[in-house]
Amino acid sequence: MLKSLRSYGELTRLEKLDVDNLIRDNGIKPCDVYWQYDSGWDDKRIANNFGITRQSVCAARASTFGKLAPKSNFGLDDDTSISQIRDHLFRLEEKIDNFVDMFS
Repeated sequence: MLKSLRSYGELTRLEKLDVDNLIRDNGIKPCDVYWQYDSGWDDKRIANNFGITRQSVCAARASTFGKLAPKSNFGLDDDTSISQIRDHLFRLEEKIDNFVDMFS
C-alpha cells in the first residue's frame, strides 16, 4: 500500500520552517527573482525528505525564494560554480566583519 503524500498546508509550522530551511541551505539566490539549487538538490529531493508533494515544495520555494533560475541566463552551467560563489561570499563577509570590528 502506498503512503499518501501530504501537502505543504498540512504541515505544522515547525515542519514548514524545516522545509524552508532545507531549501535555503541547499541553494543560492543569484538575483531578486530567481532561486538556484546546489548540485544534486531540487524540489523533488526536498519533497522526498519530508514526505510531501513536489508541487507543494515548488509552491513554497516560489513563494519564499522565487522561481527556479534558468542556468543559461547566469552562466552557471557548471554545478560547482554555485558552491564556489557561496564560499567566496562567506569569506568576503568574514573579511568585512573583521574590517568593521577594527573601527568599532
